[in-house]
Parts: sequence; C-alpha cells; structure tokens
Amino acid sequence: MDRRASPFKYRLAPLLKLDQWEGSVLGVELKRARQLLEEKQRLYREILQRIEQAQVEMRQLHRDDAQIPIERTRLLSAYLQDQYAAAEARGNDVSRAEKLFEQIMAQRAAKQQKVRALEQHRDREQQEHDAEQNRAGLRAADELWLITRR
Repeated sequence: MDRRASPFKYRLAPLLKLDQWEGSVLGVELKRARQLLEEKQRLYREILQRIEQAQVEMRQLHRDDAQIPIERTRLLSAYLQDQYAAAEARGNDVSRAEKLFEQIMAQRAAKQQKVRALEQHRDREQQEHDAEQNRAGLRAADELWLITRR
C-alpha cells in the first residue's frame, strides 16, 4: 500500500506564465510611454517659455514707448505666430502621448488583475491538492493501523 503523493500540477500554468510575460512587456511599454510623455511635455514647456520671453520683450518695448521699427514688429509678430502654431502642435503631441500612456496603464492594470486572479486560483488549487494528499496519507495510515491491529 505504498502510495506516493502526486505532485501538484496547475492546469492553467501556461496561461499564468503568458499573462505574467505580457504584464512585463506592458511594463516596458509603459516605461517607454512615460519617457515619451515627459519628453513631449518638456518640449511643450520650452516653446511656451520662448513665447513668454517674446511677449515680455514686446511688452517691455511698448511700456518704454520706444519707437519700434516696423520691421522689428513684423519680425516679432511672425515669430510669435510661428511659435503659437508650434505650441499648438506640441500641445497636441502631449495630449496624444497622455492618451497612449493612459491606455497602456489601463492595459497593464487589467493584466495585473488577471495575473492576481490566476495566482489566487493557483493557490486555492494548491491548498485543495495538499488537503487531499493529507487526507489520503491519513487514510493510508488508518488502513495500515487497522491491518496491524488484526
């Protein structure tokens, strides 16, 4: 009556492994998306600073009631229009990067939740397996005791 304990084999182990791998890939993608977002935000802040500097320069010239040459006014105006257009484009880049970041973050959170659920399921299955093995061991010990008592 030598009964060996059968090893625990989780039938969803390949799915769990796949989900864990996809979660790590999403982690790398999230890191890349965060870097992209930070870079786009930095570029957007830089262009806003350049606009602010040009506006301060124009205000200063108007405050001083200085004679502003027409060519200088046109140049600053054209520069500001160009910078406003660039700022709008960079602002759109930032919003797209934010959406991408949020999308990857949501995918990663969903994947983590799925992995956690599978891990909890695996743990419950492991406990049930261990309990069954313990019961089988106790039954074998009882049978052995009964045999030796006879």
